[in-house]
Amino acid sequence: MFKNLEQLVNMVLNCLQDPHPRVRLAACEAIARLSKFFCPNFQEQYHNQVVPALTAAVNDKHERVQACAAGALSAFCGLVKPETLISYLDGIVNKLLALLQNGEQMVQEEALWALSRIAQCVGEHFRTYYDTVMPHLKAVSIKTDLNLILRARAMEALLGLLVARRNLEKTQSRHVLEFAIAWNRIFFLI
Repeated sequence: MFKNLEQLVNMVLNCLQDPHPRVRLAACEAIARLSKFFCPNFQEQYHNQVVPALTAAVNDKHERVQACAAGALSAFCGLVKPETLISYLDGIVNKLLALLQNGEQMVQEEALWALSRIAQCVGEHFRTYYDTVMPHLKAVSIKTDLNLILRARAMEALLGLLVARRNLEKTQSRHVLEFAIAWNRIFFLI
């Protein structure tokens, strides 16, 4: 199968341009599966085609395709080497933040998960995005009119960023700890 992977990847990437949203959705799902089944060879060999295609698919006019594209980005980033993603970070982070601000709940959940996975994958290289991403995560996780699952995903993404950041300054550490305590009070209705 690996010898035919190039044909398969080209076919799947072409399907991301199909006029029908279900075909584009299936293409995103196929990329997610290829990312899992052929990891890390798939990521190393096809990142220059797949990441830009998925980043563009995040802007699809159909929300299910947006969510699935963000999910495929998460799957792609699972075990990829950090160096592979660094050149794509600006585009990916900006598109995912746009989804987080304007998307439906399922889109926001996948965007949060993708941000968390990408931050964990690239580690210290995500440092430049920390100050941009953190306020969005805090806003989602403490907003009480949102679904609990979405708020939990925001907290999960927040923790992912903290793991990626590793070396927090004392003021940031205290701020994050206070935030986590406040979130727990909301979550457990204390």
